[in-house]
Amino acid sequence: MIYYLLMTYLELQKIIKPEIFTIGDVAKYFPHDSELDIRVQLSRFRQRGLIKQIKRGLYCLADVKLDEFKIANLIYTPSYISLET
Repeated sequence: MIYYLLMTYLELQKIIKPEIFTIGDVAKYFPHDSELDIRVQLSRFRQRGLIKQIKRGLYCLADVKLDEFKIANLIYTPSYISLET
């Protein structure tokens, strides 16, 4: 019988350094997990309120305070924030 060890939230929190990350970023740090396993695990973390989904495929840890302008730039690229803001 084969048992798969999926990443835990504590492993994710310890390894992920950028404030905002993608599924591809997580896959780099957890090469033993398939992309489907990573997507399922991130979905479970999101349902439990451990991470937030900014948009499809773009996540952040729930306890991290993010800059509004940085999020705006990531949601719609290419974009910029004017000096009048």
